[in-house]
Amino acid sequence: MIFRLFHKIQTSLIMIGLALVWVSGDVQVSGAVESRVVTQPSIQTDKGSPITLVHSLDYKPLCYVDKFGVSKGVLIDYWTLWSQKAGIPIQFEAILWHKCLERARTDQNVIIPGIFYTPERDSFLDFSQSFMDIKACLFARKSIKVENLTDIKGKIVGVTLDDRVESFLSENVPTSQLKIYEGFENVIKAAAEGEIDIFAMDHLCAEYYLHKYNASEDFNMVRTLYAGKFCAGVKDGNQSLLMQINGGIEQIKREEIDNILEKWLSRSELMPKWVVKLLLSIAAGIIAVTIFTSLIILKIQVRNRTFELNRKNNELQESEEKYRNLVERANDGIAIIQDRRLKFVNQRLTEIIGYNVDEIIGTEFDKYIHPRELSKINDLYQFRMAGESVPTRYECVVKHKNGTDITIEINAGIISYDGKNANLVFVSDISEQKKADEEKRKMEARLQRARKMEAIGTLAGGVAHDLNNVLSGIVSYPDLLLMQLPENTPLRKPISIIKESGNKAAAIVQDLLTLARRGVAEMEAVNLNQIISGYLNSPEFDKLIEFHPDISIENELEKNVLNIMGSPIHLSKTVMNLVSNAVEAILERGRVLISTENRYVDRPVAGHDDIEEGNYVILKVSDTGIGISPDERERIFEPFYTKKVMGRSGSGLGMAVVWGTVKDHKGYIDVQSNEGEGATFTLYFPVTKKKLSENKSLLSMSGYRGNGESILVVDDVKEQREIASTIITELGYSVTTVSSGKEAVEYIRNHTVELLVLDMIMDPGIDGLETYERILKIRPMQKAIITSGYSETDRVKETKKFGAGQYVKKPYTIETIGLAIKNELEK
Repeated sequence: MIFRLFHKIQTSLIMIGLALVWVSGDVQVSGAVESRVVTQPSIQTDKGSPITLVHSLDYKPLCYVDKFGVSKGVLIDYWTLWSQKAGIPIQFEAILWHKCLERARTDQNVIIPGIFYTPERDSFLDFSQSFMDIKACLFARKSIKVENLTDIKGKIVGVTLDDRVESFLSENVPTSQLKIYEGFENVIKAAAEGEIDIFAMDHLCAEYYLHKYNASEDFNMVRTLYAGKFCAGVKDGNQSLLMQINGGIEQIKREEIDNILEKWLSRSELMPKWVVKLLLSIAAGIIAVTIFTSLIILKIQVRNRTFELNRKNNELQESEEKYRNLVERANDGIAIIQDRRLKFVNQRLTEIIGYNVDEIIGTEFDKYIHPRELSKINDLYQFRMAGESVPTRYECVVKHKNGTDITIEINAGIISYDGKNANLVFVSDISEQKKADEEKRKMEARLQRARKMEAIGTLAGGVAHDLNNVLSGIVSYPDLLLMQLPENTPLRKPISIIKESGNKAAAIVQDLLTLARRGVAEMEAVNLNQIISGYLNSPEFDKLIEFHPDISIENELEKNVLNIMGSPIHLSKTVMNLVSNAVEAILERGRVLISTENRYVDRPVAGHDDIEEGNYVILKVSDTGIGISPDERERIFEPFYTKKVMGRSGSGLGMAVVWGTVKDHKGYIDVQSNEGEGATFTLYFPVTKKKLSENKSLLSMSGYRGNGESILVVDDVKEQREIASTIITELGYSVTTVSSGKEAVEYIRNHTVELLVLDMIMDPGIDGLETYERILKIRPMQKAIITSGYSETDRVKETKKFGAGQYVKKPYTIETIGLAIKNELEK
């Protein structure tokens, strides 16, 4: 009780003493200074308006603001002296340090009274002459041996927040441990109380506060870290003000600066002797007052303590509210699981799985996990709770309240909850991301398939012309030979086989062009029922039935099926490939159904979100075969992908040709199948309003013979010229052949012919289009037909626009070339 009373008396004495000192204005008082701008009335002289000196709020003993708003310190005294010497009025303004730099950037009439020179500051400030040396030093307790910077490695060093010594030590002694304090005073206070044994700061500040805390005898300055000069800084380019500053600095004597430093760094400045005497003289009176005021002070302390507790309680409630809002508004679901039961969930988690909080809290997490995932999730939970190393992030499928599957990503870890270990789980709904990834995978697969088709197309385009020229001899000459051989000769059968083999080879080349989407003939209005009926009455179909007698092939064709625009040859080949594929998918007995129907499509077809709304004719081929696995469904339209025996069941191009044909007809194809349950191929073809073309009666051989008309055959391949010449001569025409477009142009200059048989692709030299253009300049009405071993290209179409007639694809037969010549000559 006596000690407490003595302590109160001592405190009262100090308070009254300091009050007296404040009134006198002679003692510097440390304390908290508000972070605000404080402007002191200017020091008036007989010259113009005052110059403003902006300084830091709290940089003792160099500059600071006391509780009465008065600027004080070494720099304040120095620049007051400067004002008197220079005869220039000044006023002091205390602001935050970074605000000082901002003011100096923009204000022509502002001086920063004390600033170090740096290259960065030199970009926007002009610096005066230096007027004071200052250095950053390293201080250590006398009991600790520190001779150089390497001696502080691994030791704790106190520094001031945002002081340059912090970055200096970080760069030069990275292994030291820096303890950062707010303000120089807090660093020295920590050193005086034994919290740290080493610190670094400006030597003037260190000396000031070591005196204040009676710690000067405990610490030595062991090393200068860096040194510099204090200058004044003004806005870049303000040379007149800079000259005034330098003129005043030159008038101040060294001893005057030393007197200022002595004033602020002496012990007596912290507590002058006359103050001590004054305090002793009034101590007796204060003792009586202290006893009376102790009770009042105690009440005030209790009230303040109560207020502080209430404030902290309010802050705690605000903090809890803030974190509650963060958890509830988080984008991820959050849950705490303890003893397999859900103890806490946020709002986002309820949105993900569809249950409300009351339905979830207290239930086991197993309830929401998809059955196929349950074993994995249980193992992860048990191993994690047992302290074993398991993945913290993984995917899982949960059941939504409405029954749908939701793919989530879980990030789990162990926390302490109500004194026990629990699982903290973060849940992200990645269902949409999964869908997007799957769609991306499908798009990449389609792109890969398109690239394969493009590669096949490039291959087919490169060989089709030359290969068809080679096949011309195999396809065309048997016709000539059969015309000349008697009916009963044994040579007719092998020659017919040669012809059939040539036609099959040409068909394979055409398949390559079709799947590469480069071999489509001209479109015309066709009836799909007629295409199917034509195939069902073909030798190819009879042969298929003969090989598979245990399989029934039935059809259900809508009577009034609408017309479509298509190529009869390609559509017939598509029907044949689909039926053949269906039959060969049935291992023993079974059934294949071919059906057609008219259908209006107003919603997306599976796998075809971009299908256009409108009327379609549907071709459907179903079988009761072995079915197609999901992996196979992704690849069945790839060229040469087949499980059939190559050479016995086909070339491996059948389904690829179907895909290419459907795409060329602007249609869609859908495949439905499960292993062991058969398959159904559904093809969608857009309807046309055009009517079917009238059937043209086939001419007999005599119907397309000539009467000696002159024909010029232009072809760069010798064998092809000989084949064409032989066939056309046999048909009764007068034939001349040339090997290039240039020769054809020269021949036409000197001769007239009734028809050109013009090869489209010739190498080297000009092609068919350019040849025909040049000939038209000589013979504007010249008739021509185009031949090519490739498909009908854009240059072929351009040639036809100039007036050329029918396009005949190599290898051609007597009938195809004969009809084309006859039709063109009769125009």
